[in-house]
Parts: sequence; C-alpha cells; structure tokens
Amino acid sequence: MGSARRARALDALAVLWVLVWLVAATVLGSATWGLADMTDTARSAASAADQAGRALEDLGDLPLVPDRTGELGASIREQGASIETQALTARSSIHRVAVGLGVAVFAAATAPVWLVHLPVRARRQRAIAGVLAHLGGGDGGRERDAMAAYLAHRAVATMPPPRLLAVSGDPAGDLAAGRHDALARAELTRLGIDPHRLDGPRHPPAHAAGAGDRR
Repeated sequence: MGSARRARALDALAVLWVLVWLVAATVLGSATWGLADMTDTARSAASAADQAGRALEDLGDLPLVPDRTGELGASIREQGASIETQALTARSSIHRVAVGLGVAVFAAATAPVWLVHLPVRARRQRAIAGVLAHLGGGDGGRERDAMAAYLAHRAVATMPPPRLLAVSGDPAGDLAAGRHDALARAELTRLGIDPHRLDGPRHPPAHAAGAGDRR
C-alpha cells in the first residue's frame, strides 16, 4: 500500500475509532444518568412523609388532641424535607458522574487520535503543501534541479530503508553524483503527489499550437 493510500486508510480508521467511542461513551453516560431514577423512590417517600406530617399537624390543632401530635407531625415533615434534599443532591451527583464518566472514557480512548494521529497528519499536510508550493514554478533549469535535489534528500532522510533501496541501490552515491530524479519522484509518490509534477506544467507541441494559430 502506498504512503498516500495508507494515510487515507489511517484517516478513515481514526474517524471510525472516534465515532465508535463517541457512541460507547454516550451509551455509558446515558446508562449512568439513568441511575438517578432510583432517587425517585426516596422523593416519593419524602412526599408521603410530608403529607402525613401535615395531617398530624392539622390534627394537633383540634381540641382535646395532645400537642405532641402536632409536634410529631412537624418532626415527620422535617425528616421528609431532609430526605427530599438528600435525594436531589444524590440525583445531581449521579448526573455529574454520568457526564464526567462519558467524557473521561471518550477522551482516554481517543487520545491517540488527538495526540498522535492528528499532529502527524498535520506535519504531513504541511510537507505536501510546501512541496506543491514550489513544484511547477519554472520550465526546468536550476529551479527544477534544486527541487529535485531537495526531494531526493527528503527521500533519503524519510523513506524506510527497504523502500529506499528499492528505488536506488546506492542512494548516497546518487546524491553525491547529482542523480536526483528517481529519488525525487519516489518521494513525490510517497507524499501522494503525481511525480510528473516535477517536470512542471505541460505545454502542447509546437506543431499543434501552430495548427491552432492557422485556424
């Protein structure tokens, strides 16, 4: 697989990896968020206690009913309010844990994408952009030779040895002798750039242009 195709495959794999873990983190967070529903039982009990306490307070206001009845009702209502507060606090805590757990799982699982793949991809794109900015700038001559030499040295510096030796049996000797074309074209291919771009823009043959003028 060529370098450009491998880069595209890695991009696709990185996107798929991020999407998979986004779904997984969302499912995990949603499941944890749902645990907050368990506090509904406590809130229902608190509501029932409040109603019972209110009834005892009303009963305590009646004649011949001991005052302790109203006091007991007030105490029950206080306990019910405390249970309600604790249930709401627990519900809020569970929601925070659900969000934090989902974010933590997603961040940890996709960290290689953000910390490794994207920086490497950005460096590659900058390298490609820099090469493209200087390709085809002239019709041969010293500018073309300088670009070929630059690309040849890049090939020797960045290509894996097996691939480099497949292009040239003596890379160092080719550099020293100024034989840059094969290495330069191999480096363009590695970057996913058409190696013919090294030759600059193509012009129609002179006889074709003359035929067009005669028309």
